Amino acid sequence: MDEVGSKLFVITLGFDESHAIRSLILHNKITEGDLVIFVVPRDGLKNERTKEALKTIERVVKYFIGREKFYEVIELYVPDKEDPEGSFYKSLARLSEEVLKKAREISAMEIIFDISGGMRILTIISLLSAYIVSSRVLQRSIRIEIETEDKIMHVSIPVRIFNVILSPNEKLVLEALDEEGALSTKELLERTKIRRTTLYYTLRGLMAEGLVENKERKYYITSTGRAILYLSLGKYLEPSETSSPQAPHS
Repeated sequence: MDEVGSKLFVITLGFDESHAIRSLILHNKITEGDLVIFVVPRDGLKNERTKEALKTIERVVKYFIGREKFYEVIELYVPDKEDPEGSFYKSLARLSEEVLKKAREISAMEIIFDISGGMRILTIISLLSAYIVSSRVLQRSIRIEIETEDKIMHVSIPVRIFNVILSPNEKLVLEALDEEGALSTKELLERTKIRRTTLYYTLRGLMAEGLVENKERKYYITSTGRAILYLSLGKYLEPSETSSPQAPHS
């Protein structure tokens, strides 16, 4: 049931390219079919420091994937002193439209918004764009990533966290996995009483969003899945519950 596809990266960029390189090379492993959209403010490409950051990223990534052109740059309208609110909404609409367009073009199975760099207003626009895109694209993994200032920690947050409303079937599956730890397809069918085709569809969606994972023919709820389940139930999540039980490593 696992589906392999390309990744679309949306990365806010300022003068420091290090976070982008770590995201592409270390955390998410950019590959041949992937595409990167760098988000900069209007006239950002006229800034020598931004241009130098792009050149550095290009050299490093090209070494790993051997591809000449793997990215595009979007210059958004903000900031606009004459019309700050209007330029904000125009930028949001443009970025969302472009992300949806590129996701379709490359058949992206994952869309990753890295908001670690650049102007604060660009990070907010990208954050909101991730939510808009998630409402238009189904069965895709969409997440936001941010690196801490000390560059030690890289946090990944699924956009699903913005909407903790689970369907009845999603709730049944997550509750069963939360209680039992790990279940096979047969066991889930017996436990949830969901029709086989519906269960497969539900599991596919949960896996695409990173709420469930499959290891050795068993399904496990992830820490993200447990957090969203508990939020939907209004249940308090103990710190220890974010990391157990775990699926076995391959």
